[in-house]
Amino acid sequence: MSYKTIAIFVHDAERDAAAYEAALEIASRDDAHLEVYCLGIDPVQYEATLTGAMPIFLSQGIPEAQESATKLAEWAESKLLGGQQRVYVQPIATASAGIELLVGRYARFADLIITPQPYSNERGRIAEALLEGALFNTEAPVLVIPDADISYEAPFKHALIAWNESDESLSTVRKAMPVLNTAEKVDIVMIDPDVRSGDRSDPGGALAMMLARKGAKADVNILARTLPKVADMITRFAADHGADVIVMGAYGHSRLRQAVLGGTTRSMLTDITLPVLMSH
Repeated sequence: MSYKTIAIFVHDAERDAAAYEAALEIASRDDAHLEVYCLGIDPVQYEATLTGAMPIFLSQGIPEAQESATKLAEWAESKLLGGQQRVYVQPIATASAGIELLVGRYARFADLIITPQPYSNERGRIAEALLEGALFNTEAPVLVIPDADISYEAPFKHALIAWNESDESLSTVRKAMPVLNTAEKVDIVMIDPDVRSGDRSDPGGALAMMLARKGAKADVNILARTLPKVADMITRFAADHGADVIVMGAYGHSRLRQAVLGGTTRSMLTDITLPVLMSH
């Protein structure tokens, strides 16, 4: 069992290179179809223009976006691995507004969406919109690729599930079964589990049983919270135990709350050094 249709949206050849190379390697490894959408972003900020001036800006901005999309598509095709047949590269000119809806429209039939790391000082709003469009406007899991130099030619060997009993976490685990079934080791990590939970007598036990019945044997790890951020606890455990992919639910709280106050999803994806598989 593996993901047979993979989608990726690229808009910056330099910043998206690691994610695109990962997508090529994963698609080649799993004999999957890879759909590459090369976005040329209209530089005009429409929300700041007068309605009457819109047609003028449209005629000026779209040709530039089309040219950018075409150049990006040429770059994407130049990176194809030898003998790779199932890669479809499509240039798309679009305005910056509505990126999230565009992702949902083009990637709705994908089994997996790959995105670059979205949150950091060097990333712009487009990278965030691509991730959030994939999470909120499709049903597919999203594999977020860090900028680190990592090979994806072989399946992940050691998966870490960040488990908090939420619907988002359970949905992600179900969608991650192609990864979990091929991993040699799976760790379920719970941090200060809720004593009022229905799973309180055996934290993580029901999830471990579900995975075992699906062919993925997992160990349950209960951790006391010793660091201010849950994300730091997860990444430290992953580093100490040699995990090479993290599986977790995304945005258990609203995006606005996380943007203003912070949250595990944003904290995890700001400084990741491992790929993170998530869904909402």
